[in-house]
Amino acid sequence: MREGTKYIMIVTVSDTNGIKQYNVNNHIKKIILIFLFIIIFVIGGLSFYIKTLHTKLFRLEKNFKIERSIEKKRKDNVFEQNKIKQKKLLQEKIDLDKIKKEKQLKLKIKQEALLKAEKIKIEKENVRKKEAEKSKIEEENRIKEKKRKEILVQRKKIKKEKEKRFKEKKRKEALDKEKKRKKEKKKKANKNLLKSITKKEKLLPVIAKSKLGRRYVWGAVGPGTFDCSGFTSYVYKKTGINIPRTSRQQSKYGKLVDRKHLRPGDLIFFDTSRARRGYVNHVGMYIGNNQFIHASSAKKRVVITNLKNFYSQRFKWARRVIN
Repeated sequence: MREGTKYIMIVTVSDTNGIKQYNVNNHIKKIILIFLFIIIFVIGGLSFYIKTLHTKLFRLEKNFKIERSIEKKRKDNVFEQNKIKQKKLLQEKIDLDKIKKEKQLKLKIKQEALLKAEKIKIEKENVRKKEAEKSKIEEENRIKEKKRKEILVQRKKIKKEKEKRFKEKKRKEALDKEKKRKKEKKKKANKNLLKSITKKEKLLPVIAKSKLGRRYVWGAVGPGTFDCSGFTSYVYKKTGINIPRTSRQQSKYGKLVDRKHLRPGDLIFFDTSRARRGYVNHVGMYIGNNQFIHASSAKKRVVITNLKNFYSQRFKWARRVIN
């Protein structure tokens, strides 16, 4: 209550005797106020602490519930996994039993098949032995028959061989006689040919020398005038042998002869050009003693020349017409 500017604290107390009011002293009043403040502060602090504690408890309870839920789920998962594992193990056991039974069945079938195969094999072996014995007897009979036929064939063959040898001997004797006759004939012919060749070889230098001193004229083939190839072709023609007309053509005719083995009548070829072009442009006839006869364009007549110095250096090759 307010009285002027002062505050008066009145305490009302009720009991069995009635209601009584007391005015409170200022010191007491202060103490009471302080006490009230303390009580209010304590009550507020306790309230805040209780509230905080309640929040913490709520959180703890919530976390505990979550953990319990997780634990329960984990246990449920473990239980389910164990259940699946057991089921799997049971299935594997069933499968193994099934595989084992199948293997046993297969083994049994295999054993039965092997026994059957063995039985068939024994039967076949017996049949084969019988056939082999039969075949052996047949083979022996066949061999005997074959030997008998071979003996007959051999006898016939020996007889034919004897006849053949006799005929061969006769034929050989006839061939030897024929060979001997042909050999003698050939020998005689070769002898005659050799005589003819020797005669021609001897005749060629004689015919050639008979034209010594005849005038040289390019393109002339005799009998009064000659060029080099015209002279050689004329001499050979007189012995009944036709050879090509020009020196180049003659250089390809007949058999090549080494210079060391020259015989009278052989044709010898030269390259007499100043530039030595490497081809044949002159021909002469070898007459022995390292000499040859030719129609010389330099001497303007048929002459005998020694095969040395100029002509030895210009020599190309030689050919033999008479073989």
